[in-house]
Amino acid sequence: MKNNNPINKEVTLSAIAELIEASAKKTSKALEAKIKSTSEALEAKIEASAKNTIEILEAKIEQSAENLATMTQNQFTKYRVKKLEEKFA
Repeated sequence: MKNNNPINKEVTLSAIAELIEASAKKTSKALEAKIKSTSEALEAKIEASAKNTIEILEAKIEQSAENLATMTQNQFTKYRVKKLEEKFA
């Protein structure tokens, strides 16, 4: 026996619509939480990477400054030796 009662169909369709809406809200909240979590994790990784890059660059700059100071001192020493040699030649 088939139940073609329009009232039962409306109630059933209404209940299905409510379930779908509730499920969509739950899924939406879960996705928002996942996006926020992923975003925070990526932000932390980017900050760590930036900090590491800054430390590497600072070390390279410091080493370059030391190398330049050494080269300058060596050039100055060579210049003084040359001038002394010229003076006593």
